[in-house]
Order: sequence, then structure tokens, then C-alpha cells
Amino acid sequence: MKRVTSFFKRNLYFMVSVFAVFLAIVFSIVIMSIFDLSKDVEKTSVGFIYLGNYEPNQYETILSQRIQQWKNTADYKIIYQNNEYIIDITWFDFEIDETINQISVNQNNRAFFSLSTTNDLALKTELENTFTTSIVNQFAYQWFIDDLLEDMGSLKNRKVYHLIDYLDETASLHVISEKIVSSIDSEHVISILENVTEIKIFENSRFSLLNYLKHTTLSNTQLSVIASAMQELMIETHFNGFIFEQNPTMPDWAEIGSNVRILKVNQFDFSFFNGLNHSYTITLEKLTDTSIEFKLIGYPYITEYKATQNIEVIIPYQTIIIENLEIDDTTPEVIVTETDTHFIYQVITQTGVDGFVVFFYRTIDPNQSNPLTLTLYNEQYLPLQELIEQNIVEKVGG
Repeated sequence: MKRVTSFFKRNLYFMVSVFAVFLAIVFSIVIMSIFDLSKDVEKTSVGFIYLGNYEPNQYETILSQRIQQWKNTADYKIIYQNNEYIIDITWFDFEIDETINQISVNQNNRAFFSLSTTNDLALKTELENTFTTSIVNQFAYQWFIDDLLEDMGSLKNRKVYHLIDYLDETASLHVISEKIVSSIDSEHVISILENVTEIKIFENSRFSLLNYLKHTTLSNTQLSVIASAMQELMIETHFNGFIFEQNPTMPDWAEIGSNVRILKVNQFDFSFFNGLNHSYTITLEKLTDTSIEFKLIGYPYITEYKATQNIEVIIPYQTIIIENLEIDDTTPEVIVTETDTHFIYQVITQTGVDGFVVFFYRTIDPNQSNPLTLTLYNEQYLPLQELIEQNIVEKVGG
């Protein structure tokens, strides 16, 4: 008897543990039989809307509620050249019957939407008002609507479309501006076109002419011709942040607003920023032995850019008198001034011209917005001094 008592005392905790494990197993079997936990969880859904907990006759109510909530918060937009249009997806009707009929159990299904004729016309009108009729005429509208319905069918909460992806391929060949540079030395024309016939301006980046053409053999003068043409090509565009130096003495091929000086050693560059998310191209083509035509080619603008220039500072010229004892009343074009005591003989050898500072402005007129005028840069042109050769002769007996 003592042995039995001693055995139970020594193994009491072990027996209690075995009994507890037995009860846990029994409890698990009972729970699984009641709730059928061994059964797979249903994974049926429409987009992010989970339907696994609902019977099919509840789908219509659940989907109607959740789709309306999604419409109220979803953000869909289409953008082009920093202009955007927010798409009102409440214009699209939820096709609940088709959606429910297409549901497959244990799969992520899509929702179906449609756009009425009235709302379709309204959407087209809104796009034309935002992006202009000329742009939308080159826009693959139905392709865009198909993509939109596909994304809505997945119930995506946010989607950004780039209008440029739906434009006709020829839209990128639009000539934005052109410039003919004349009076170029014929040897320069040959060298320029041997080295470059196309310049690519990449999206969202700063362009440097020296860097772009660093592997060519173009001289400073030839680079200056190209830069000067680019300066005028871009004044009525979106390009900004111009950095350049002008020629102190204007070459024959340059003019006001088209006068850039490039010096490779001194790093006199022509640089600017392209803030749009697509690239542009400049083409060069020979017109004559002494002239080149430059064209800026790329996607057309929604925003209208207009440039003006205004001379706002006058730099007066000075008169420089140079003594010349050879001048007398027989000298051609002499001007004679007589005083009580002297004869003054003068010949103007260089006519004076005032210098000036000209400011260049760009007016940006966005579609459906107020115009904005910005100062781009200014150019300073020094005066041409008046040179007069003079001889003062005292009167005899004066």
C-alpha cells in the first residue's frame, strides 16, 4: 500500500499533464466538428471588395455600397505638359448585373462599368476644354476609354494617364518654331552640317550645348552660330533658365535676340532647362552655301507663349576729338565753324550711335488660366563712339 501511495505521489504531475492534453484534443475535435474549420476559406472578391463572408443573394447590396464609397474617393486623372484633368468617375455607371453574373468563386473578379452617350459627349467636351480641340483631335479617345474601364474594373484607387501615350505618332513631328541663319561663311556651313544635323533635348533635364557637342570638332564660331539660332527658336517656348554670353561685337550672321558667344576654353556655354516630361529635337538643314535652316520639333503646346522685347536703358555715345593738322577748308566733307578768333575744321570719321539694354519678356497664356509675363534675360549693346578729326586755325591778325 505504501508503494502505491508513493508511486502516485511521484507521478502526480505527469498524470495531470497527460489528462490535460487529452482534454485539449477532445476540445479541438469538438470545435472543428461544430465550425467545420477544416473547410477552405472562400476567396471570392471583386477588386478589393471581399465577398467570401457573404451569400450570393447579398452580393448586390454589398457591391452597391462599396462601389459608391470607392467612387467617392478614387483619384483618376490625365495629364499633358503640366496640365491635368481630373476624371469624374461618377459619370460611369456601375453594371451590377453583369458584374454579379461574371463572378467566379474563389477568384478576384472585375467590376463592369459603362459610359452613357450623354456622359461620353460631356467627357470629350471637358477634355477639349482642358487640352484644346487641336490636341484632342490627335488623341486616341476610344483607346483611352478602354484603358480607363479596364483600370476601373480592377477598382484601382489612383491612376494617372499621360495623354502623350494616346497621341498620334505624327504629333511628335510638329514644327514649333524655325529660324534661318544667313551670312555664314560657307566653310562654317560645311563644317557644322558635317558634325551635326540633329540636336536632342531630353525631358526634365538641363541642356548644355558644350556638353552635347563635346565630341565634335566644331569651332567656337560654329558653335556660336548654332547657339544663336537656338536662342531665337526657344524664346516662344516653355524652355527656361537660360545661361549664355553674347558677342560684344555682333557678327554678320547674328542679330538682336539671336546672338550667343561660345568659348570652349572659357566655358562660355548655351544652357537651359526642359521642364516637361518629353523630349524635343532641333534639326539643321542647308538652304544655301551661306545659310542654314533650324527647326524645333516636338509635341504641340496647350499653353501659348508670346515673346516681346523692349529697349529700356539708353547708353549715350561719347564724342572723341582727334587732332589732325592736315584738315582745312579743302578737305572733303569738312565742317567749318568760324569764331571771332579761329576757324574750326572738323571731319566726322565715325558717326556715334547710342548703346542700349534690351529686355526680353515671355507671356505665358495657359489654357483656362490667366496670362503671366516673365523676364527671360537682357542683352546689352555698347554705344558706338563718335570720332571727329579736328584742326583749329587761328585767324591772321585775330
